[in-house]
Amino acid sequence: VLFRSKDVIIPLQSITYFLKSLVISKLGYVTNLVKKDDFWHIVVNGQESYKAEQVILATGSYPAKLNYELTKNIPVEIALNKDSLAGLVELTDTVVVFGGSHSAVLVLKFLTEIGVKNIINVYKNDLVFCDFSYDPPLHQGSGLKGVAARWAKKNLGNESSLIKRIKLEDFDENLL
Repeated sequence: VLFRSKDVIIPLQSITYFLKSLVISKLGYVTNLVKKDDFWHIVVNGQESYKAEQVILATGSYPAKLNYELTKNIPVEIALNKDSLAGLVELTDTVVVFGGSHSAVLVLKFLTEIGVKNIINVYKNDLVFCDFSYDPPLHQGSGLKGVAARWAKKNLGNESSLIKRIKLEDFDENLL
């Protein structure tokens, strides 16, 4: 488990187990997906073959890779584990987090909790929060929710923030 917040993990696990009980599911990597004759033909993990009328792919996202000579890149799946992240950074390091999405905000939160003194957040767009006062909620798919939203509202965008936020268009690579 990469993220240990009971506020998020337990409800998500419960929903996942419930939904999995309603369907036949397979966890793995889809290596081939072709639709023919009104069916999806699916190859999982390069070997197991399945046929289905409907397919749901929970793909997650693939983080962009950065290629700077003087830096070390920390994969997002490691950065989202506060204990692992703490073992890779020093309090005196300058840590740059690219992005303003849910995972980037959680990494920023963890860095501040660890006590890193120089944190820079480079982002394309201003923070967007899910607004549950509408039906359906505004920005439900792209807005910050839960722990990330509460922390961002309290800690990002104010003058006293320990995190320096820079729009991507204003970012100078010499900072690295």
